[in-house]
Amino acid sequence: MSTSMFGQVSLLSKALETSWMRNQVIANNIANVDTPGFKKNNVIFEEYLIQASETNNLTDDMIQNTKPQVVEDQSNLAYRVDGNNVDIDVEMAKRAQNELYYNAVISQVSHQFRQINTVLNAK
Repeated sequence: MSTSMFGQVSLLSKALETSWMRNQVIANNIANVDTPGFKKNNVIFEEYLIQASETNNLTDDMIQNTKPQVVEDQSNLAYRVDGNNVDIDVEMAKRAQNELYYNAVISQVSHQFRQINTVLNAK
């Protein structure tokens, strides 16, 4: 992994963007739990980042060019006769997991800025 100090902040910024997008997608899935034929959506980002890092050293440009994607679950799995595949319990668990992820990333962002502030104030 080859990223600069500000590359780490960029990576964390992407993680926050992904978490925000994931929160919106989960909220949309929950809102449509009773919509006949609705297919749940998922956000894919970490998989793209892993693929990018496995092929080359992860650079700042690769981080900037890797975008989170919203994909519709096309599996034939349906929890109800009407074709809806949203499981409210799974979505609520994903929401809690995403909230923990968001809080962990925010903590890392704060840590990064404290480190930058320490370097800038060093005499």
